[in-house]
Amino acid sequence: MPQQARIKGQRRLPRRLEHPAGSGELYRSLIEHALDVITVVRADGTIRYQSPALERILGYRPEELIGRNAFDYIHPDDRPRVQEAIRRQMQGAEALVECRCLHRNGTWRVLEGAGRRLSSGPDAFDIVVSSRDITERKHAEEELREKEAALQRSNEQLKSLTARLLTTEEEQRRRLAREMHDDLNQRLGALSMELGSLARNCTRHQTSEEPNAIGRQLQDLQLRVVRLSEDVRRMAHQLHPSILDDLGLAAALRSYCQALAERHALRIRFSARAVPQRLQPEIASCLYRIAQEALWNLVRHAHTPRASVVLLGTRTKLCMIIRDYGIGFDPAVKAKGGLGLLSMEERAHSVNGCLAVDSRPGKGTRIAVQVPLREAAA
Repeated sequence: MPQQARIKGQRRLPRRLEHPAGSGELYRSLIEHALDVITVVRADGTIRYQSPALERILGYRPEELIGRNAFDYIHPDDRPRVQEAIRRQMQGAEALVECRCLHRNGTWRVLEGAGRRLSSGPDAFDIVVSSRDITERKHAEEELREKEAALQRSNEQLKSLTARLLTTEEEQRRRLAREMHDDLNQRLGALSMELGSLARNCTRHQTSEEPNAIGRQLQDLQLRVVRLSEDVRRMAHQLHPSILDDLGLAAALRSYCQALAERHALRIRFSARAVPQRLQPEIASCLYRIAQEALWNLVRHAHTPRASVVLLGTRTKLCMIIRDYGIGFDPAVKAKGGLGLLSMEERAHSVNGCLAVDSRPGKGTRIAVQVPLREAAA
């Protein structure tokens, strides 16, 4: 359809939109071929002009809407916002507004429009508005928000699952440690006593060299059972130190640092200040396990005998800083290859805490953990 026929019935552009240099046809051509909809309305919403882009965006021929009220095509919930924008535009300000506009097919399209009042002359009460269709963008933004919300929910579920798994793991450790200490270790102790009794009886009633040899074998077996019992006790302590439940986190960490230092010839300086005596079990277990992992990494990788562990409590949080003076590492590279740092981070997150690792090759390593006591207790 020829352009002249397609826009037949339209009023000509308001004079303020005609180019002052007389190139009105050029100016009209620019407006009528623009991808955005150009609309001229009165303050009461009466439409004086619509550019041909209207048909592509909303399905109406421009001449269909001339003389009609623009508010009849705006979603009722959006009309107050558009009216406020027009009020500001009539005062000479520019205003950008989004609103839903009725498509010819009955659907709603989201348009973003920028308008300004024509300044003087007979068209001084007109507002020229340039609008573009942002429906697809709004749909994409809504889908993105939904995906972000779903991701947030997944992260929360994963965090909750991780916390439950860690709690379950700690409960299993506590149960196994108790069974090893209360059952297996006691049975080994009883066996050691019986072997000792047999060895003494063999020595007391010996009549030849052969019983003496049997007595020595029994004594050797008794010693091996005692050593096995010590190993079981140590394993039970590693699974879950009873001192953590009985005397608290500070005492348990102090004992662990002393035992580790003696076993591996280390110098570990431990200090604790204002640490609550009674902590939630999950918080105490979390910090104890992080310290275990960090100090064991020191034994295996740091190549230094010097380290320090500091516990510092405040009214709202508990901080733990573990520092060594070894060879250090690149955290970005280390995080790709091992589960140690990831495990420590997950443990900290499971009690709403945070963990920071500061290390450089040749500069040692500093691990800082903060756990919010109030939030964790909620």
